[in-house]
Amino acid sequence: SDQLKIWDFFQSGSKKSFLPAMPRYKFLRKEVRKYVDKNSKVLNIGIGLGFLEEKLYEDGFEVYALDPSEDAVKNLNKKNIKAKIGSIESNSFKNNFFDLIVISEVLEHIPKNSLDESVSKLSSMLKSGGFIIATVPYNENLEDNNTICPKCGNQFHRWGHHNSFSHKDFLELFQHKFKTI
Repeated sequence: SDQLKIWDFFQSGSKKSFLPAMPRYKFLRKEVRKYVDKNSKVLNIGIGLGFLEEKLYEDGFEVYALDPSEDAVKNLNKKNIKAKIGSIESNSFKNNFFDLIVISEVLEHIPKNSLDESVSKLSSMLKSGGFIIATVPYNENLEDNNTICPKCGNQFHRWGHHNSFSHKDFLELFQHKFKTI
């Protein structure tokens, strides 16, 4: 898909674009350690550079990853991280399997008509009493990052975002399937 071309470009060809995310990855690592014990099954959706997965693996977690990028998945599999190619809606992870799921800077990439289905799928993959740590860009003005392909004329968001979330929108997305804190 066209979206996959954007992700592959940033994950393989323009890795420097993930460097500003390092403080977020460090925060997420700290949050995971706060909510679950070592040896817990942790899934990260959206690999990026794989930094979070590698650090959680070093911390003693049983780490899984899900991403549409074949290259990103192969790189993590070489490091003993159980990464799979796929999306939230179409993945082969078992129900009631994970103690914690991280989905950071991913939901904005999912088309609006698939968001509820994605949140339901997250809920089904999570063990009873499990946790989800989710982040999105706050109140992004999507038009600020729209661009056009000079060859074909297609207009698109430069990062492939489909959604912008206010605090209220974000909580409403999860409130029917999760207790939010």
